Amino acid sequence: MSSITRSSKSKFIITQINENQFLVEGIANHTRLGGENEHAISYVDFDGGPMVHIGRDFLGRGRVVGIEIIDTDNPDYLITKITLNAETK
Repeated sequence: MSSITRSSKSKFIITQINENQFLVEGIANHTRLGGENEHAISYVDFDGGPMVHIGRDFLGRGRVVGIEIIDTDNPDYLITKITLNAETK
């Protein structure tokens, strides 16, 4: 199951990869990440939105329980996997 949405303020693509996981990807010139370390990301603030934070709602689809950065060959291109609480839709 996959759907693609473009953020109206930026050029990030949001793709649903299964019922409770999404990929958010695009050029990340002004994206901010925060957390205890690179293995425990608490939030991602994409340039122009969306702001994704552990424990908060993700686009009306459920509460964020995990944020993972997926490595790419291009350091300017960011792919982030967002995992939501499986009990919410």
